[in-house]
Amino acid sequence: MKEKSKKKKGETQQITCPCCGEKRGAAGVSRTLALPYFAANGIQGLLQSRYQWACDMCLKKGKAIMGNPRKQNAGISSDPFLAYFDRTLVCRTCGKSFVFSGSEQHHWYEKLGFTLKSWPVKCKACNKK
Repeated sequence: MKEKSKKKKGETQQITCPCCGEKRGAAGVSRTLALPYFAANGIQGLLQSRYQWACDMCLKKGKAIMGNPRKQNAGISSDPFLAYFDRTLVCRTCGKSFVFSGSEQHHWYEKLGFTLKSWPVKCKACNKK
């Protein structure tokens, strides 16, 4: 039988930032928690979400770019991106890894209007061929 871990008084719930991998409490994700969806649900809502987000430190250091869900084409069943950060993908043609940068994602999803389920499938070299 599993024992439930009891939270000590004054201890805050922590979640792992998908951008940097560091554990953050509510104070470390305040910019994301300020968005309308999380205003009522707080860190609990963020823990239960499938949103792409980043902690305040990544946003401040420029490792991530804040997203604007109102400018995104989420389609029927996609959750909006709250932040963009570099993602490593694998090219379908040559099998090599390539980076889909946060700034490229921002351009794709907020400027060009691609749906959030679309991702590049080829590296730049294979795309040129």
